[in-house]
Amino acid sequence: MNPVTPGLVARHLLPTYYAKVVPLRTYLSEVSPSSLVPCNESFHDAATDSAAWQLILDGLVAMPNGIDAPSSREGGYGLDSLNHVDNHAAVLHNVLEQAQYAIYTQRRRDILLLGFHYSAGRLVRTHWNSIVQTFLENPAWHLLLQRMGSTAFMRLLCSTAYFFPAAPDHDCYVQMWGIPLTELPPPSTSVEKMTPSRSVHAAQIYLRRSRLFHARATHVYRYGIALGLPPTHAFHLPMRWSQMSHMERRMHTARILRDMMPHDFGYPFGWERAHPTHSPRRRRWPKGLGCLSRFVACMLRRHDKCRYDMILDACCPTVLPRGRVLRARRMEVVSQFAGLDPQAASASTSTTPGSTCASALSAPYVPHGMPPFLHYATPPGRVVWFVCVVLRKLLPSAMVGSQHNWAIIRRAVHQFVHARRFERVTLHDTLQGFKSRDCGAWLAHRDPTQTQMRLCSWMWWLMDALVLPLLRTSFYATETAVFRRRVLYFRQDVWVRVTTPLIRDLCTQRFSRVSAVPRDGRVPYATVRLLPKETAVRPIINLGRRPQGFGRSINAQLQNALAVLTYESTQQSHMCGAAISSVKAMYAKLKMYKDHVFSHGSRRLYLVRADIRAAFDSLHHTRLLELVRMLLPRHATYVIQRYAQVRPGIGLIRRCHTRRAYPAETSPAFMKHAAEQPSRHAVLVDGITYTTVSATDVMKQVEAHVKQTFVRFGDALYRQTTGIPQGSILSTLLCNLVLADAERTYLYTESRPGAKEQPVSDADDCLLRFTDDFLYLTPSLERAQRMCVALHAGFPLHGCQVAREKSLVNFDAYLPDGYVVRRVAPHVPFPWCGVCIDPTTLALLPDPDRDPHHLGDTLTIRRITGLAPMLLHAMHARTRFMFTDTHLNTTDGAYTNLLEGFVVAAAKLHVYLRSMTHVHVLHVQRSVVRAVRSIYPMVRASLREAQVSFSTVSDVQLRRDCIEWLGFFAFARVLQRWQVHSALASAFANYMQAPQYARARGKIGRLAISAWTTHRQRIAQMT
Repeated sequence: MNPVTPGLVARHLLPTYYAKVVPLRTYLSEVSPSSLVPCNESFHDAATDSAAWQLILDGLVAMPNGIDAPSSREGGYGLDSLNHVDNHAAVLHNVLEQAQYAIYTQRRRDILLLGFHYSAGRLVRTHWNSIVQTFLENPAWHLLLQRMGSTAFMRLLCSTAYFFPAAPDHDCYVQMWGIPLTELPPPSTSVEKMTPSRSVHAAQIYLRRSRLFHARATHVYRYGIALGLPPTHAFHLPMRWSQMSHMERRMHTARILRDMMPHDFGYPFGWERAHPTHSPRRRRWPKGLGCLSRFVACMLRRHDKCRYDMILDACCPTVLPRGRVLRARRMEVVSQFAGLDPQAASASTSTTPGSTCASALSAPYVPHGMPPFLHYATPPGRVVWFVCVVLRKLLPSAMVGSQHNWAIIRRAVHQFVHARRFERVTLHDTLQGFKSRDCGAWLAHRDPTQTQMRLCSWMWWLMDALVLPLLRTSFYATETAVFRRRVLYFRQDVWVRVTTPLIRDLCTQRFSRVSAVPRDGRVPYATVRLLPKETAVRPIINLGRRPQGFGRSINAQLQNALAVLTYESTQQSHMCGAAISSVKAMYAKLKMYKDHVFSHGSRRLYLVRADIRAAFDSLHHTRLLELVRMLLPRHATYVIQRYAQVRPGIGLIRRCHTRRAYPAETSPAFMKHAAEQPSRHAVLVDGITYTTVSATDVMKQVEAHVKQTFVRFGDALYRQTTGIPQGSILSTLLCNLVLADAERTYLYTESRPGAKEQPVSDADDCLLRFTDDFLYLTPSLERAQRMCVALHAGFPLHGCQVAREKSLVNFDAYLPDGYVVRRVAPHVPFPWCGVCIDPTTLALLPDPDRDPHHLGDTLTIRRITGLAPMLLHAMHARTRFMFTDTHLNTTDGAYTNLLEGFVVAAAKLHVYLRSMTHVHVLHVQRSVVRAVRSIYPMVRASLREAQVSFSTVSDVQLRRDCIEWLGFFAFARVLQRWQVHSALASAFANYMQAPQYARARGKIGRLAISAWTTHRQRIAQMT
């Protein structure tokens, strides 16, 4: 058998963690060359050429640093003694026990020790370690031990890590021994820990900007909502500054100085994590801080006289009416914020109080133009203005030093406020261009390093202890579903005013207040926040929040139940009905349906789309729990297998922890499971310690989760009485069970009493459901109309109704009450769940209606290493097999999908470069060329994934030169619209005219030019 060509795991993934990675064949040739060649005739048998022997030789040996090899006396057996031992299994078992003891004495974790512990001088098994069992049962390891000898074999087990090729064709490995890969930090990405004795690396210090979002309003007794600095801030004094004694002033000033310059007081810097055993040095007033203490005293006096509310009203005026407002006007404001029709809101307010808020959360109308909540948001420019005015009021001019430094601070605040949701701001960004010489004596020091450390500490205090609390107390910062990663700022008083009626109505209709709380007070609860959407407000319940102190989140406690329910739903697929778990599953279903329907020629298809209104919040608990009991067999016991998957991603290494449930009677053969995995370029690490759960325990846990989930609103706890929490990891699966039962009850003849004809025909029709979104395809107009009527009639027994305003058909459809369902043209691509389906060919296209308002709202700028991952992420969305499979799509359609991905990536590149201060044209050009030339391998890899995952006939009849030419064409055409990118545009135009792409220009040149007209209009709107 020929050696396996090293894949991504051997070339990129493992070298990130280990100093040297080689195949076992290479390791043996360097350490023990005689082990590869038989020493005598007894070794030359069929095992030498067996597949198992060649397979372990293709495995990877990783050699980390810092692990001592055992001494020679730990070997136990030498090569000479092995030749006279007949029971080689006992020898291997003995050597393994010695290796386990050697690893145990080193006090480190190892896969060989997982599931074992030493008690009374002997090794005791506590869990079934299938890796060790497979190791002992494989005769190839017996042969390797005979050839290497016990000493060399012990060194192999104790000083290296081995990865067995479970699926060589997929470049998938299983770690058999060594420190678990999931517990090793990548050396290449580890940031050097900064200590006071080392120089400060400001580019590696990130401001804690994540604390800015979703801050609760601070209520002060007899005052209302606090605006400005919070009442707990260090600037707030117990009494007036003029009434404090000299000692009290000095002590308060010292506390602020300690936060500003902690290193001078013996404390770690603000960006460092204090060690639990750290005890600061007791010192008197540090030298050199006399001038700074006077500045702090001046700031305290200014804070005592500062009117933050007046500054906020001047810089960020409120849009709400002041004073006493009638109830109708107040509800009108809430309706406008939630996107409701004001006339309908006033009518509903006059009839039933609270119905306006209910409709705001469930069924709003579709407004025209920008979302209505944007009217109540404060522009980021005004937020920056407010912060800068406050800083001007508080900071003495002599402390900042010059107008140039004021401009640097203003730029830092602007960057901090305008950054997108997941963007990070470094201390280096805030200090770039700051002149320390202008600050005077308080910053001067004879050692330039100490001056830099003081400046970094002061800027950290300014942004983290002054600007961040000021923004948190005055504004509610949140992302939205419309603008994605753009951050919107609402004044805290405005946010409380417009959301309090919505939360009150939410508590009334879907929750009941909990009066009796357990005495210990340790009740796990979830928090809720409102996420503005384009036409409504969505309540987001956070069940992943860890309780204070020790404990696991609610979602973490439900992981075993999710694994059991997933296993049973897979075994009983009829319980989930027409549900599909992903867009990949939709691709497989549509491909099978196309082969069946279009086998005798193309036919017109009629499509019906329907969406359940507030599906998660309207499910009945009684029916839901009955379906769960039907799914779980009585007296069943399950073993939960946990394993981790480590694989290279785009610009980073991804770790995914997975749980798999199976009946307790089944042996946990992890190696067999790993060989059946469709994962490519991955390393699987078995968790070994398995958990056993019973179906009764799972049922009790699900019932408690559905009926006893506590949500905190303010200071009170509420229990959800209708529906299931949308933030739960069980919500999708439970919703699929209920809606599948509704399908069997209302959409099939055998379950509908009195039905004359069957709405769904398994032979010619296709019913798909992505959670709560239905899609029905049929060649019969009559069945399509019947399905449209059946869906809009709702599912009363399950508490589900269809949102009529979201329904869509491609034919004329009328409901019994005269309502006309919205329709599209018969031959226009039909949108559903982010893709468009061609009704004549069932080809899949990206949905243009999902385009963002601005491409900048979808980016996260990483100024150092973010360019190449951004380009690959933008192009990767169009390289998936559902868009490039020429067996489902046409060849021109696949090229068009790829061209759209290139165009979007080029437009994102323009937005990305616009935010950069300095652009290195040659570096950008090389990054784009590498990204474009890596698309064809990504397309081929996606095709292989489809063939393995779905066992379908997939084909990609796309040429490499055509794909690369399309990429250069898109970047050249998009970037030539801006004069600043003329050098890049001309460079990519030269790539287009290269001789190697002459055939590609003739093949797809006309297609690209004809499609460019549409793309040019989209790019003009999104940039």
